[in-house]
Amino acid sequence: MIIIAMNIASVDPHLLLVLHLVLQEGSATRAARRLHLSQSAVSNALARLRSQLGDRLVVRTGRGLAPTPRAERMAPLLSAAFADLERALGREGFDPSTCTRTFTFADSEEFSQLPQLARIFEERLPRATLDLVVSEDPLAALGAGRADVVLGPDGIRGPGLYRRVLYQERAARVVRRGHPAWRRAARADADLPRIAVEVTDVTRARMPPAGGRVAIRVPTFLTAALAASETDLVATLPVRLARALAPVLGLRILDVGARPRPVVLYWHARTHQDEAMRFFRSLMLEVTRSRGGEVDPSPRAG
Repeated sequence: MIIIAMNIASVDPHLLLVLHLVLQEGSATRAARRLHLSQSAVSNALARLRSQLGDRLVVRTGRGLAPTPRAERMAPLLSAAFADLERALGREGFDPSTCTRTFTFADSEEFSQLPQLARIFEERLPRATLDLVVSEDPLAALGAGRADVVLGPDGIRGPGLYRRVLYQERAARVVRRGHPAWRRAARADADLPRIAVEVTDVTRARMPPAGGRVAIRVPTFLTAALAASETDLVATLPVRLARALAPVLGLRILDVGARPRPVVLYWHARTHQDEAMRFFRSLMLEVTRSRGGEVDPSPRAG
């Protein structure tokens, strides 16, 4: 491996490009024309590469230049290498209909528009994959490329972090249908046992605490909704999620808080200008009909 690395380092890539075009064209003159060089410059480049590789590479025939066996073996490898290099240096146009990338949405539980997002994602990005994940450290996941977007409350700051308000959310208290004390539970001052959603990271969604004794603690709003649907406990959920789950789980919405809070979409500078990621973020904005403004990254951790 060390010898291979030294050989690669000792060869001028421009000489390999010259050989690549000479092999394609079968002519030093035509290769020179494509490179915007003189024929003598191409001949000199071939002479230098012959000396470095210890092979004639091409020989003259009645129809131009023919490759040696070694050059024949090199030809498809050079073609593939320069094609990859052109793709790496070029700016390919983004086509949603043929995109096969995976888009990773971390901590998406509170995003009650997931069904709408899934539908529009399938329509607009028919060959791509939407990956919904839970991350222990969403901000680190953004920077490391393990997540493309994260949902969270407003006010989070970090190096290279972009954010945009998706919508305003309120808290809703819910109980199961048939709750024996639902009328009393509907009073704001009702002191009933409740379910507490515990969060362990600054990016996790937060709901204002409700009154009453904490009977159980759960890690997610979905778990809280499921527990409320099978017990006489009160759960506090984001109102959009509560409205989406109520008919499915048989929940009754008791009340909706008066003070909204912003729910914010976060992404990292590494994907800020990526065309595919910009398109994906636009889908999220479309399903939420966001009017929030984009905010530049924070210059320091916060």
